[in-house]
Amino acid sequence: MAHPPCTTAGRSLVDAGQWALTDTAAVSIVAAALQQRVVAADEVWAVLGARRRLRRRKVIAAALVDAGGGSESGYEVEFLRLCRKAGLPEPSRQAVRRDRAGRRRYRDVFFEPWDVQVEIDGSQHMEVRGWYADMRSGNEIAISGVRLLRFPGWSVRHRPEEVVADVRAALRAAGWRDPRTERKAA
Repeated sequence: MAHPPCTTAGRSLVDAGQWALTDTAAVSIVAAALQQRVVAADEVWAVLGARRRLRRRKVIAAALVDAGGGSESGYEVEFLRLCRKAGLPEPSRQAVRRDRAGRRRYRDVFFEPWDVQVEIDGSQHMEVRGWYADMRSGNEIAISGVRLLRFPGWSVRHRPEEVVADVRAALRAAGWRDPRTERKAA
């Protein structure tokens, strides 16, 4: 029986990344595919290694590294890059925490030594039940003594200076010392 021609999931993801209209869209495609477990990162790395000429090779490879490190959405990848660019400490991503009932909860971004957590909300968080669940989760976090910052995904992309300023302020309030500021003062 003949089958229609097809490509592997890794090859399809690389093609989708190349064909995306923007670099940002390519990053989102890679992050979403890894988050949804459509493809494993090593399958994509194999395709990148086997093909000589690829449009957006560096963009796709960087997105693989960031998504493989725990960033599960394009917004989370962008947030991580904002932190690096701003000289903020490297946070853990998709950190597992237990709530008061002992249930496992995944947190988007967590700055471990300072107990600062950042949640980045996509549009699905605007639905009433999701919004309420986020509020309950935020209450759990506050009760545990962790500082919580929430941002809609669009602010990470369109208001990065505000996001960085808030994260920097929360980290400083929790005792973080900015090496850039410390050097200037010395």
